[in-house]
Amino acid sequence: MNKIKKKSGWSLYSPPFKPGKPTPPVKDLSIFQDTKIKSYWGTGSMKLSDLELPEGCSYGDLVVETSGDDDGEHYTSILWRVEKIVQTPDYEKKLKKYEKDLSNWEEKMKLHNQEVKEWKEWVKQEKESQLESQLNHAKQLLEKHGRKVT
Repeated sequence: MNKIKKKSGWSLYSPPFKPGKPTPPVKDLSIFQDTKIKSYWGTGSMKLSDLELPEGCSYGDLVVETSGDDDGEHYTSILWRVEKIVQTPDYEKKLKKYEKDLSNWEEKMKLHNQEVKEWKEWVKQEKESQLESQLNHAKQLLEKHGRKVT
């Protein structure tokens, strides 16, 4: 049996690293557009029914943002948040790059699978070698202390 040479990155207890699969580009992005309805400083309360909502705005679209500083000043804004779906810029270009990267990854995976097979054979070979070395060492110890080895 031919002895398999250890390759760079191989370890007895962990297989070779698997190449990462590329991720497809996102076709549509969610962009949130905020329209300020009311802002005020300090603390206090107000009734939501007192707000003059723009046409098409519902209470489910409202977002309350608060911020404060170390001096105890608080700033509160009530915003109308609308989600818009837009296509990713350069989506077609990114998709072509992804398809190219995916075909490269498939080639790398074929090479990786072959390397894993070689690595498994190498691990088997190394463990057999270690076992034989340990058996030889044990025989030498027994002979050194006057025991017969058969």
